[in-house]
Amino acid sequence: MTAANGCSKEEVLTNGHLDENLEEERESDDDESVEDLREQIRKMKPYERDTNTGRVITTKSLRDLVQGFCSFLDSGTKILPKVMKNLTRDIFARCDLLFEICRVLPDQLLKFRCDSISTWQNVFHFLKFIPDPRVTVIPRIFGVTNHPLKNHKKKKMIKIFQDAWIGFMRCTLPQSVLLVAIPYITENLLDKLDEPHKTADFFFKAFDRGDMFAILSLGAIFKLIVYHNFEYPNFYDHVYSLTKPSVLYLDQKEKFIALLDKFLSSTHIPNYVVAGFIKRLCRMLLLAPLDAQEPVLGLIRNLLTRHPNVATLIHRDVPETLDSDPFDDSATKLSDCGAINSSLWEIRSLQKHWHQSVAKRASFVDKKLQQMESFVRFRCQDELFSNMMGKSFGSGEDNLEEKYSRAQDGSDDEEPVAKKRAPNKGKFARKHQDNKVHAIPTNFTPPTGLLLPENSFNLVYEKFWSV
Repeated sequence: MTAANGCSKEEVLTNGHLDENLEEERESDDDESVEDLREQIRKMKPYERDTNTGRVITTKSLRDLVQGFCSFLDSGTKILPKVMKNLTRDIFARCDLLFEICRVLPDQLLKFRCDSISTWQNVFHFLKFIPDPRVTVIPRIFGVTNHPLKNHKKKKMIKIFQDAWIGFMRCTLPQSVLLVAIPYITENLLDKLDEPHKTADFFFKAFDRGDMFAILSLGAIFKLIVYHNFEYPNFYDHVYSLTKPSVLYLDQKEKFIALLDKFLSSTHIPNYVVAGFIKRLCRMLLLAPLDAQEPVLGLIRNLLTRHPNVATLIHRDVPETLDSDPFDDSATKLSDCGAINSSLWEIRSLQKHWHQSVAKRASFVDKKLQQMESFVRFRCQDELFSNMMGKSFGSGEDNLEEKYSRAQDGSDDEEPVAKKRAPNKGKFARKHQDNKVHAIPTNFTPPTGLLLPENSFNLVYEKFWSV
């Protein structure tokens, strides 16, 4: 038997085993190289005493090592994250060597090539793999007695660790690195900094870029405003400008919806602000994908429960036509959009949605508002379609998994399924009672005639497509 590339089956299997063996040998070689480098560094003389001042200073060999590592980061070649992790954890994250690297790293970063993506990826991975000094301080690599970190070691390590990250954020980062760095710093670093206000310029500049960068930086800016007393003029207007249908097609739509729920959690927000966001979300639902329909409907319902003063949007019967809607979707300011005078007719249109779950959820506008907020549930399209295809044809009933999810959701959007009448027993029982099965009639007889007879319809290309 011969494979597509001309190799026999035995050769393919042999090559597969060879690839695995080569990978294992490469990993073992990397480990040996790290061990050899660590042993060579330990043989160095790191410090000496200045003959003039009597102070302990670094030797030329240690300064060359630190400079060589900085040049290694700025080599223009991407270092594999696994290799960088091993080098950092085993060698360069040792507290004494890390102390010397981070002391010069902020100044060295200003000299790095701004257009080299691999350089900034290397720097980001190096900083990422450094353990948090608040939790772990890796022992020294040099066995010297009079060491600068002998006193207040943990305090000094925390300071130089944070200074290195601040220096990294002050640099001009490529877009691909920025897309990864913003979420990591927001979730893993911002709450641990002693001076989080120094990150404000980094996040505000990213927010001013708009699009994906603004969405990713929303969480950090919200933390700075709420927990660190920052002021951002017209913050809700900026968030409103980002709330558009294209957001619901991004991979970060779940995070954006959760952040939007958090931004509108205060009951002291003006009614026109809440009404503007609710109306914009309703318009977005008309163009939203299936997996975003349920969570956005849940968010709108929770906002109406949280802010009952804007519930008049549900009960208002105007506008009768789209042109007479007082809501201006093109307005950039919440105070000018006119949403407070409109209604939620978009949700009523979703009651005719082809997906049963979306149509039932949209029926909350015809009922009394719930007393408590419900859980905003996120389900991917695969799960939605599998649940729909798991139902028996013609039954319209949910399966057990769907009923359990609906019960956990705490929502009463769906109408309860009517109880079936218990069958008669004893002498009144029907004999040979069969369950009714809704089956699609099929046969193997081909249909007669043509599906699309000739000249059944004519389409003019220029009438439907234009450049």
